[in-house]
Formats: sequence, structure tokens, C-alpha cells
Amino acid sequence: MLVTPVSLPQAPWSRRPILSAPEVRTRESADQVQLSATFPRPEAARLSPIPLTPAAAPRVTPATVPTVLTEEMPTALKGAPRTRFSLQIDDYHGTLVLDPYRWLEDSNSAEVQGWVSAQNNYTKGILEAVPGREAIANRLQQLITIGGISSPSVHGERVFFQKRDGNQNQPVVYVRDAQGERPALDPNQWSQDGTEALDWNYPSKDGRYVAYGRSSGGDERSTLRILDVETGQHLPDEIPNTRACSMAWLPDGSGFYYTRYPTPGSVPPGEENYHRQVYFHQVGSDSANDPRIFGEGLEKEHWPNLQLSPDGNHLLITTSRGWTATDVHVLDRRTNELKTIVRRPTPVPRATSCSRSTSSAPRRRTGPRCCPRPRARWRALTSSTAS
Repeated sequence: MLVTPVSLPQAPWSRRPILSAPEVRTRESADQVQLSATFPRPEAARLSPIPLTPAAAPRVTPATVPTVLTEEMPTALKGAPRTRFSLQIDDYHGTLVLDPYRWLEDSNSAEVQGWVSAQNNYTKGILEAVPGREAIANRLQQLITIGGISSPSVHGERVFFQKRDGNQNQPVVYVRDAQGERPALDPNQWSQDGTEALDWNYPSKDGRYVAYGRSSGGDERSTLRILDVETGQHLPDEIPNTRACSMAWLPDGSGFYYTRYPTPGSVPPGEENYHRQVYFHQVGSDSANDPRIFGEGLEKEHWPNLQLSPDGNHLLITTSRGWTATDVHVLDRRTNELKTIVRRPTPVPRATSCSRSTSSAPRRRTGPRCCPRPRARWRALTSSTAS
């Protein structure tokens, strides 16, 4: 077989060669090249030969194996378990890359499991001998069990907020009304192993319902469900594929606009978490018949978010195109007319910030300002009016 010499450059971050010239032996046959090396360092062990098929093998000969293979290997700590260093070399478009610890990626292999166990035992033996360890652990336990509470939001005659006891894995959604304070959604009760999660929640404007996303096993794909706060019972409505949902309730709570993703199988494999689009759902109806409001023809990466005017007449749809541009659309619900207000605006310069101020504007105004910039150079985008 033909082997063409190719030299490997020294890694740019290496301060010095970590290995002196190894003794390298090759054995060539019709279908493979085997390399093995013995490194003249006390902590380096003989490496197992690695077969390389001609089609995938880096073009290496004894004369071209480099004296520098990778970044500096740390000297083994006294008593620390050894980590096997394999001569795994890949050719990526003509660049040879050494990957000596790839064998550690197979977590099911007996060798890797033995290595993990040895490392854990060695680490525990060192940490458990640290003076004051128990006092530190007790103090950290006190700090992480303090818990937390979110800011409240008012919906009709009800106040909603989230609270997590220090020993709970997930925060609980609470409601406070004339009946007192009580938990509305407690994801800690959904499964014994803690694999059911509350991803997001949106109370209706009148506080009667809470729409929320529930997922399992950490997939975050979310199934939308609706809780009747008054009765504590769930409505039959369920809408799958609502990951990171953006939602806007109608003022009377009879329905809502929301974003969802395509059903697996309806798009090419791997695109299930793309093609986010906007739909409308009437409470109590079959979600399979929900009309699509916005999103047809968008690029698969575009990300629409929703807001509804307080009177319910206008739906604002802001669609992010990556991190540099945002489109703004408005749906007039009275005429069902969709207008594009802004399309691919020029990104705001990094030196410019927008602020909302009551300075000389009791009803507030918005404008950009550069930092630092004298107040005299501030420019108003919207003015304060009596209406």
C-alpha cells in the first residue's frame, strides 16, 4: 500500500514538546496500518496498537510521526489512577488531529466504567480528608434551601406568583384571591422521580384559567393544558409541541393566540424544533382544527412572539431573524388584516440604547441615547400626549 508522508504541526498552545521522540513501529499489510509507540517518560505507558483502514487512515510513516502530539499532559499525581493515552488520529480534510481520549466517550464499556469508579474513589479519598468539610457542607445546605419567590402578577381579582421551598426541585404556581392563598400548579407532585416539569404558564386576563406547558424527561417539547382556577379541574383541551410557547389570551378568556411547532413526521427529520408558527385556539375546541394565523413561508429558524392590545383588537407579532433583525407585524382582529410595520430593520448600533423617560413627559416618552451622551442630544421617538 502507498503511504504519503504528512507532518503534524505543534499545537499552538503548547509551551514545549511534551514527548521526546517516541520509538514508533509500524506493521503494514494489504488492509491496515498499525501504529504503536513507547514514550520514554516514567508516567507514560505502552500504547495499544490502533488499526487504521487505508480509506480512513491518516498518512503517517515512522519518519513523519511528530515529536509533539498534543498539549502538555499533566504529571500524574501521587497515587492517582492512570488514564490510557491512545494514538487515535483522524484526518479532517488534510489536517491530522490526535484524539487520545476518545475511548472515554463509550460510557458503556467496562474499561470506562472502571476508570470512572477509580477516579471517583481517588477524589473522595482526598476530599473527605479536608478539615472542616462537614461544617462547609452544612452551611451550603442552609444556603441552598433558602428558597425563593417571584414577583406577583394581577389577573382580574386574582394574584399569581411562583414560590419554591428550599427542598423543592421546582417552583410552585400559587394563586391568591378571596378564598385565600393556595397552590394552583405543583409540578413536584406530578412524578415521583421528578421527570415531569412545568415549562411556562400564562394566566388569562380575568384570572379564570391558567394555560401552562408540561414536559417529560427533560425534552421541553411541552404539551399545553388549561387549568380552571375556580374549580381546580383541568379542561379537556391539550395541545402538543408548544415548546417555549408565546401566548396572548383574549380579554374575555374565550380563546388565545399561541405558538407551536410541527408534528414529528410532518417536516424533514431534525427540523421538529424549527418552523415555529402562530395559531388560534378557542377554549373547549379540538386543537387539531386550530387555524394557522401566521408563519407560512417563514424561514425555519424565525421565531415569532405575541402580544395583544388591552382592548383585544390588535395582535402584535414580532419575529426575530437571528440576533440582528426583527420584523414587526400587526393583525387587526376586527378586519382580519395583517400588516407588516417593520421588516428587517437596521440593527441598533451597539453604542446606542433606547430608554423610556418621564423627563419633560409626564406620560413617558421613548428615544435612543448614546452612552455617554449629554441630555441635550437625546432624541424622542415617541412623544407624550394627552390621549
